[in-house]
Order: sequence, then C-alpha cells, then structure tokens
Amino acid sequence: EWTAQCSGCNGDLNQFTQFPKILMTDYRTEAAIDLSLHDFGKEIFRPAPEGGRVRLFEAAGAIDKVLISLSSPMDAWAMYNFGQVYPPVSGFQPWITDAVRVEVFAGTTRPRPSTGTVSLEIYAPSVAPTDTLIVFRVDGDTMTRVDQEECSEGVLCTVGRLEQHGWFMFSTASPNSDFLFTVDVNECLEGTHNCEAEGLDGGLCTNTIGGFTCGCVEGYVPTADGLQ
Repeated sequence: EWTAQCSGCNGDLNQFTQFPKILMTDYRTEAAIDLSLHDFGKEIFRPAPEGGRVRLFEAAGAIDKVLISLSSPMDAWAMYNFGQVYPPVSGFQPWITDAVRVEVFAGTTRPRPSTGTVSLEIYAPSVAPTDTLIVFRVDGDTMTRVDQEECSEGVLCTVGRLEQHGWFMFSTASPNSDFLFTVDVNECLEGTHNCEAEGLDGGLCTNTIGGFTCGCVEGYVPTADGLQ
C-alpha cells in the first residue's frame, strides 16, 4: 500500500505520510517514494560499513512513485538481492559503492511501470579530486556508461561532482535499471599499458577514460601497429 492510516496520532497524518518509507538491513535497503509527499534531498542509506548513500534529487515525466534499492555489489549479495552479478569492466576499478536499483511507476491506486528522467545524488568519498566518477547503467546483460546515453534529444546525460564533499549527481532517462559506480584505471600511471617505453625509446602513453592511447614524443614516429 502507498497510503497510510493514522490511529491515535492526534490528527497529525504527516508523521505517517511523509516519504520515503524505508526498510533497512545491513545487506539491503528499500525506499518507497511517493513524489507528491517526498522530502526531496532526504538521504537513503544502507546501515553497514561502507554501505551506500543516495538522495533522490529530481524525477520528471510520467512518474508518481519511485522505488530505490541498495545492495552491496559483491557477487553473493548482488545475486541474493537483485538476482544477478555485476562483473568489473576492463579499464575501470572495481565497484566503489553500492549497486542502486531504480524503478519508477505512474498511477495512484494501482501504480504501473513508467518512464521519465531521474536525477540521483550518490555518495562516493573514495573518488579522488583528480578522478571522475563513472556510472554504468545495467539492464539485463547490457551495461552502458550513463554519460554516453541521451537524457533528451541530442543532449547527453551528465555525471557531476557536487560542492558537498564526496557527493556526485547523475541523471538518466532509463531509470528502470541498476546503476554501478567506479573510476577509471590510469594505465599510463600504473605502468600496465603496452606502449613503447618513454625516454630513449620515444614512447608516449596517454590515458583515456576506460583505456589509453600510444604515441611518440617529439622527434619520433610510430610504427604501423602504433605500439613502438
């Protein structure tokens, strides 16, 4: 039920109708949100060491209600809570905070699955000031970077750092999905690339999001395969 009954509350229904309604354990958190009654900016979290923390910033379109779920991204807990696992993506660090499942609905008496644009704030304090938070959207077996999808025609979705320490915001036009969070691996800095060595060999490694490119310092030209 999305509505609440008040008995013996001296007429103050607010304490029972304020959303989100949250169920929390150390392995999973569920937050049921009625947008007409939601206290936007209220934090939803999983009460465990390094448990996820998230805030619903905005929901637009044919959306009346939102269900947000948090789970550890570790294989055993992800399978137990969400029925699937999330393998790491080559070129990126392991997942750095909880997997977040977002489901949106329209209607009042009998909510039905719906669509729209949702913006969430996620807490990821381990992301260094020089790094960029990368958000992957998972829909079944398909995994896509959020910042490579459109939120409106011709406009890509965004992932940005907020002024409040450790907090980021991202938007998606495909909210009925799971979302995972990571940062790029700097292969050039860590020495895990296969470019020609710098110095006398003239190699030059340039890091990119999810990979790297090989080149040459001034005075050298690359071989046909671009690796020397």
